[in-house]
Amino acid sequence: MLKTLQSTVGTFKHHKVLLAFLLLLQLLYFIIQAVIIVKYLIIGGEQLQTFFGLLQNANYDAELIKGGLPFLQNVGAFYSQYNVLITSVQQLIGYPLLVFALVGVALWTGTKLLCHKASFKEALSLYGQLLVRALLFLIPFFVIISTLLNNSLSLASEITPAFYVVIAVCVALFYFMLVNLALDGSFAEVLKRTFIVGLKKIHYILVTLLVIAAAIGGSAYLVYLTIDMALWILTLCILLFVVVAVLGRILFVGVVREVSGSTLSTKL
Repeated sequence: MLKTLQSTVGTFKHHKVLLAFLLLLQLLYFIIQAVIIVKYLIIGGEQLQTFFGLLQNANYDAELIKGGLPFLQNVGAFYSQYNVLITSVQQLIGYPLLVFALVGVALWTGTKLLCHKASFKEALSLYGQLLVRALLFLIPFFVIISTLLNNSLSLASEITPAFYVVIAVCVALFYFMLVNLALDGSFAEVLKRTFIVGLKKIHYILVTLLVIAAAIGGSAYLVYLTIDMALWILTLCILLFVVVAVLGRILFVGVVREVSGSTLSTKL
């Protein structure tokens, strides 16, 4: 893993402008995602409070319910608020996925270009190819999550084994999407190799992902700890967070290429 990172880092001196662009774009990506998540968490929190307010006014007396007094006086308001809440949660998930598709895929494109010489036209073509490949996993991921949310009332009473299967499918979609984005080749070839490499080399890839996640999580925690400190300390921690994220992606692409038998000279 370290050898892979060292060999990839050795290419930085030939791509200083691209590397600087990746760092700036990564910072912008984090800012956009943070704004979206905070915004919809606040909106969702307010709507959740209203939703629970309706439940607090419900009739929980079993005898009164048997006597004909309904559980909720205004069922229409309850379901209306429930639908608004579900929509907010879908937006909380959907908009970050959209940002990943547009900006995140650009980051993956730039990462792959660190190891390949390409013209601007070829870079745009690669971005389009990676975007289609990402959407191939993101769309079913969002559809499954939305379906799960729309049926959350029925799931609230009892979590069935199917619920865990759905969660496992979502995790698998995210995992194979990352593997897919790291591979090079034609669309059909990469799609086939995604599942072969992703399954056969899962132990190498998962260890790499855990290391990257730990590094990113640790640097993010440093940002949290320094929020109330001097501005220069906070700025350094934010820069560290951005650098770790960029290096993590570079490391992941390098490891997937290595375990899949690809080389840095593989065609895009």
